[in-house]
Amino acid sequence: MKLSIFAAIILSLCSIITTGAVIGIDFGNNFFKISLISPGKSLLIVENTTTKRKTNTAVAFLEKEKVYETDAALKKLRNPANSFVFI
Repeated sequence: MKLSIFAAIILSLCSIITTGAVIGIDFGNNFFKISLISPGKSLLIVENTTTKRKTNTAVAFLEKEKVYETDAALKKLRNPANSFVFI
């Protein structure tokens, strides 16, 4: 009897605690993806402007700026010493 009351209290506390959202990040060698899970909503994959789902894992350091994602992967051709892909 005491165990069932304890279990009911724990379950009710879990329902209060789980009202927040969870973010998941998948870091791969070539690309990374980000997803978001919110209570009462379906899984949302965060989209970027270029490929919509996956983002290049790349960074390039130019003279006065840093470039990320697809732009950095394209800069690898012109500036290979300061461009890093497959991080």
